[in-house]
Amino acid sequence: MQLIAGSDNGSLQLYDVNHMRASMVTAVGRRGGLSNTTRYESAGYWGQQSGGSVSSRVNRSPTIHTYDDFEQLTSVHINSTDDYFLASGYAKHVGLYDLRTGTQLQIFPDLHQEHINVVKFAHHSPYLFATSSFDKDIKMWDIRQKVTTPIYTAHSTRGNVMVCFSHDDHYLLSSAVDNEVIFSFIKFYHCFLFQGISATVNNSNICSG
Repeated sequence: MQLIAGSDNGSLQLYDVNHMRASMVTAVGRRGGLSNTTRYESAGYWGQQSGGSVSSRVNRSPTIHTYDDFEQLTSVHINSTDDYFLASGYAKHVGLYDLRTGTQLQIFPDLHQEHINVVKFAHHSPYLFATSSFDKDIKMWDIRQKVTTPIYTAHSTRGNVMVCFSHDDHYLLSSAVDNEVIFSFIKFYHCFLFQGISATVNNSNICSG
């Protein structure tokens, strides 16, 4: 099992979950009936010392790949075939990465007018992905085509904070500031605004789904 993780400083790493125990050595010494434990980093190694005896074994690093940084990272998502993943941040562009080789394949620039909050691959198609932005647009893209013109766009009246595909990929669900939720039927490009959630006229009220 593998895990992709990132942080707001831009770092992106792929981990082997089976080897995610911290690489460290724990030394336990006994003095005057008290037990003192000290820990220190030891790359690729961990062990335990207790009562004068030492037991240790080599444990390889859990990091499989370290990818090129993506500035002010906010979202990562892997495609349905585990070949690629996307990264977005407080920027207008999206990064495409090869999950297996650890390389950044492409940067798709200027997909929105304001920064992109969330990027999501479809559940079944490994090539389709959606983006949401505070520019009030939800867009769907196909990486088999030149990623300059979206294949679908939905609009909200406020800044968007979330988007996701339905399990069958027939619909997009998006949410925006102040309880605005939009349900889009992708097949016929129809868009519906949920009427049952009341607005609060408060821009800090973020409906993230």
